[in-house]
Amino acid sequence: MTAGFDWRESHVSYGQTGNSYTEAIQVADPVLFTLNRPMADKPGRIFNYNTGSTDLLSVILEKATGQSTYEYAKTKLLDPIGIKESYWGQYRSGHFLGGAGLFLKPVDMARIGYLFLNDGVWDGNQIISKDWVKESTKTHVKSNMFSGRDYGYLWWMNNNDGFSASGSGGQTINVLPHQNMVVVTTGSTTDSNLPTQLLDQFILPSLSSESLQKESTAFWALQDALNTESTPVIPQPVEIPSFAKDISGKRYVFENGSLSYTFHFQENKGGIVTIEYDGVKRTRNFGFNGNYMVYFDPSEITITNSTLATATFDNNTINLQFKSLQYHTDSLLTFAFDHDKVKLKSTNLYDKSVSEVEGKLAP
Repeated sequence: MTAGFDWRESHVSYGQTGNSYTEAIQVADPVLFTLNRPMADKPGRIFNYNTGSTDLLSVILEKATGQSTYEYAKTKLLDPIGIKESYWGQYRSGHFLGGAGLFLKPVDMARIGYLFLNDGVWDGNQIISKDWVKESTKTHVKSNMFSGRDYGYLWWMNNNDGFSASGSGGQTINVLPHQNMVVVTTGSTTDSNLPTQLLDQFILPSLSSESLQKESTAFWALQDALNTESTPVIPQPVEIPSFAKDISGKRYVFENGSLSYTFHFQENKGGIVTIEYDGVKRTRNFGFNGNYMVYFDPSEITITNSTLATATFDNNTINLQFKSLQYHTDSLLTFAFDHDKVKLKSTNLYDKSVSEVEGKLAP
C-alpha cells in the first residue's frame, strides 16, 4: 500500500471510470497494467490503497516458490489448519489474484484468525513464524481509510488493540488477543466502517465472564434470534405479468446495438437475463420479490462474476437488483417497457450515481 504508484482506487467507486483496479481487471494482463503505472510518491512513504500491489505480491510469491499462489497457500496454510473447501480466482494471464477472489466459509476464516491469535501455532505445530505474526500485525504506516486506522503487512490495526483482515462488503477476520477471541463477519454492506462499529459498540461491551443463564430473558432472546435465522425462506408463488410473458425471449438493444438484454421468465422458478456487450454474452439468474438467486462463474474474470439477483414487477416495469459477492457494485436496473421501446435506468446503490439510456426491440 506504499508502493508509490499513481493509483486511484479508494477515490473512485468500483465499476466506475477512473477506478484503477476496475481498469486493471479489464485488460489482458492486470499485473503489467500495475507495473506500467507512473510513480506518484517515493515508495514506502505514503499510504494509498492499491489492490494492484497485492497482485504483484502474488506474482512474486509464484516466482520465489515455483508454485502457484493457491497451491503454495494450500500446502503451507490452508491444508495444515484444516481448510478443505476454498476457491481462489485467477486472471486471464493465469496469475492468482493477490488482493481479492478468495472464497472461504466463515468457520474457515475463523481458523486463520485463530492461527494468528495463537502466534502461528495450530495443534502444537508452528505453521507461521511467530516473528512474522508479530511483525505483520503491528503498525507500519498510517492510513487514510477506516477512520484513519493504522496498517501493518496486509492487516489493519483495530481501535481495541486487536487487528483485522478486512475485505470488500463487510468480510472481516477480527483477532482480539486481550479477549482471547476471534470475530468473523460476512455481508454485503457499502459501509466499510460497519464491522468495526459492531465490534466496538456492541460485541465487545457485551462480553462477560459470567455464563448466560438458561432461563434468563437474554437467553430466550438469543434462542429466538437463532431460530429465526436458521429457518429457511420458502419462496412464495409469483404470477408472471402478461407484459413480462410478452417480452420473454425477446432481445432489446441499447447504445447503437453494442449492449442488449434478453429476459427469460419461468413461472415460480425465477428467470434468466442474457446481457451482451461488445459481442460478449453473459447470463445471470434471478429470483422474485427479494428471493435472490446466486450466479457464480469462476472462469469469468469480471467484478460481477459472483452475484445475487432478484426482480420485482411494477406495471410495465421490471426492477432487477444485483448484489455483488466481491465488490461494491450493487446496482438496480429499472426497465420501463412501452411496446417495442424500453427505457433503462441504472442506479449504483453504492455511490447513488444514475445513468439512463433508451433502447428498442431488436429487428
